[in-house]
Amino acid sequence: MSRVPAEAPALRLATAFVNTFDLLETPPDRLSVEVVQRLAGRHGQAGLAADLAGADLDELRALRGRPHHAAACGTPEVFAICCLQPATTAC
Repeated sequence: MSRVPAEAPALRLATAFVNTFDLLETPPDRLSVEVVQRLAGRHGQAGLAADLAGADLDELRALRGRPHHAAACGTPEVFAICCLQPATTAC
């Protein structure tokens, strides 16, 4: 049996990033340059968001939606492929 890897800062950042959209919150979409920069800094990845601009938010929203789309793919293998492919790829 394989060991379960320790939770890494990058995984915590990815989880926090995906959770910037929550239908139970008002407003449901909290994504902004400031939020991304704060999250990146909190998880030791401040350099990732240093040059982020408002024009980048649409691409970040598309990226953020990929795990939700991929979750409907069925198997772990197809899930991984869907997460790595462009958002237009049908699973």
